[in-house]
Amino acid sequence: MENFIKTSVHAYIPSNRNFISEAHRPGGEMNPQEQAFSMITALRRHAGSLEVAAKRHIERPIEQAPVTRILSYDPARLESVIRWLSYENTRNEANIWIRPMPCEAHPWLLLDDLGIELAHKISRKYASLLIETSPGNYQCRLLTDRPLHFKQRSHVQSELVKLLNQSGAHADGGSTAGDKWGRLAGFRNRKPGRDCWTNLVMDTTMTAPKFDPAPFLFPQGGACAVLASSPEHPRSQFLSATRSSAKSESETEFGWILGRLRFFQSKGFELGREIVRLQQLLERQAEERGKRNPRDYSQRTILAARRVLGI
Repeated sequence: MENFIKTSVHAYIPSNRNFISEAHRPGGEMNPQEQAFSMITALRRHAGSLEVAAKRHIERPIEQAPVTRILSYDPARLESVIRWLSYENTRNEANIWIRPMPCEAHPWLLLDDLGIELAHKISRKYASLLIETSPGNYQCRLLTDRPLHFKQRSHVQSELVKLLNQSGAHADGGSTAGDKWGRLAGFRNRKPGRDCWTNLVMDTTMTAPKFDPAPFLFPQGGACAVLASSPEHPRSQFLSATRSSAKSESETEFGWILGRLRFFQSKGFELGREIVRLQQLLERQAEERGKRNPRDYSQRTILAARRVLGI
């Protein structure tokens, strides 16, 4: 399969052609290829090797899709893989997926189908990659402080999802397997009815503390169950960090805008287009919930965030 993919990449995709339209770039200064490179680099930094797949037909299992491996930081090899994925995503409307090698122990967990508030709370609290898979829907690649094998990853993800859902938040209970595929940022979501960009919204893998999975690996019952009920226990701390607070929607949106602009500022990206995009998004959300003067509200919120950051 590896040789087949290499042959396909070089045989059908000219090296000097960009198959992603400049007119349909995701928001922000990172173009689609840069988002893909950035996400792959972050994942590969903490995993032995990665797999990427181009799934053309939604009804077929992903196991039948062409798959290739990223084993090292070979720029030429990585560039050819990105070109192949761009071709599949654009010309064949394939969905593009990525995962660390499932047979290897690695420190990445996946939380799927998160709402905007929960997703941003997790990424601000813990080292993670936050991917917007469609408007209002997110996947979070949560970075733990140790390698975990398949069964451990499955168990921890299942426990986290259970904890979140019991608290009134939401995460996909069907996406807890330790070999789960996630979307690769920088490509279009070709799910029927979606056809939108997937964006790398936040990367806190170099700034936030790694997640400690140990408490979620403890056997249930007995002394462990008593410890888990303590406010100081990491289970309780995780729940506290992600639970909805008494804050108003305006406060939540302001915190999200502040975090997004701070991320762009820290990366040295041009803020102009991102500010316009955020203002439009904020105005639309305010309008949908019936807020008076949504345009004025979005402008005031952006201005307040810029004053805090001094930009």
